[in-house]
Amino acid sequence: MAEQTESTALRIVRAPFFLLSVALSLLPLLALFASVSIGAWFDDVLTWLGYEQRPRWLPAVLGVLSYAGLGIAAPAFLGNLLIGWPGAVAGPVLALALIAVLGRW
Repeated sequence: MAEQTESTALRIVRAPFFLLSVALSLLPLLALFASVSIGAWFDDVLTWLGYEQRPRWLPAVLGVLSYAGLGIAAPAFLGNLLIGWPGAVAGPVLALALIAVLGRW
């Protein structure tokens, strides 16, 4: 019985660290999803504009650059100007949520 109590207590102590590591590992994954979604949007726009003879890497690079600039840097800068450091943290999170909604993840 004592072994089971120690095991349960150890799980309770380790749970917050595990949940934090899962949350932190989601950040790069969600950034990848956002970059891919924006790259797909650029691919659709380039096809709609009739630009068929483009390099295959162009939509991917445009997606990464757009997400880095308009999805992370710009919302963080504007959030910091408006409400300080909480805005710098919340701005990119809200931009990611908007991309997730528009991309229908």
